[in-house]
Amino acid sequence: MNPSSKQIFRFGDVEVDLSQGCVRRGGEELHLRRQTFQVMVYLLKNRERLVTKDELLESIWKETAVTDDALVQCVMDIRRAIGDDSRRPHFIKTLPKVGYRFISPVEKHWSQPETTIETPEVTSVAVEIEEESNNHRQLSPAVPLALPPTARPRTTTRQATLIGVAVVLVAAMIYLAGYLRHKLAGNTKSIADVSLRQVPGKKTVAVMYFDNQSGSSDLDWRCAKDWPI
Repeated sequence: MNPSSKQIFRFGDVEVDLSQGCVRRGGEELHLRRQTFQVMVYLLKNRERLVTKDELLESIWKETAVTDDALVQCVMDIRRAIGDDSRRPHFIKTLPKVGYRFISPVEKHWSQPETTIETPEVTSVAVEIEEESNNHRQLSPAVPLALPPTARPRTTTRQATLIGVAVVLVAAMIYLAGYLRHKLAGNTKSIADVSLRQVPGKKTVAVMYFDNQSGSSDLDWRCAKDWPI
């Protein structure tokens, strides 16, 4: 017998479970006062013989001073809970002024305590593998890897983001440099087109035309278009 197990008494449709400290009848749990439950258990454990009232009072109430009425009330509550009749008893027989005896056949079982199985703790981490194919980024399914308790996985998502931003910035700078080079080349060509040819023996004079946009005719003399060349 396992010392950690508890007894279960069954008689009729009643079950008294010492491990749970309860009484069930037809599968339904019954409510009994503590002293009432103790009286029932004492009668079940000593069912082979007569149990006197004095023995019950001394065993259940110990040094507490009570009258026989307290014991009688407990037995009445037990009979009411398990469906017994004092006039035609099936479970508890009363011997007037002497005591009680449990008369029904009883099946005794042993309840085994629940055992828990501890499993070793495994630390795992999902590793994302990045693959690039045809300029499309794909993420492979997460692969669980067993790591020692002290290991710590490194995150690659932030690094990939920083690399992508850097590539975009470099591409933008290359594009901007090519655009500026093209513009400067075009401006140089325009300046070369308007440059004057050098004629031997003659000085080159550049004439610029001005336009009077003030709206006043008094300033027309400043416009170069009216000057003789």
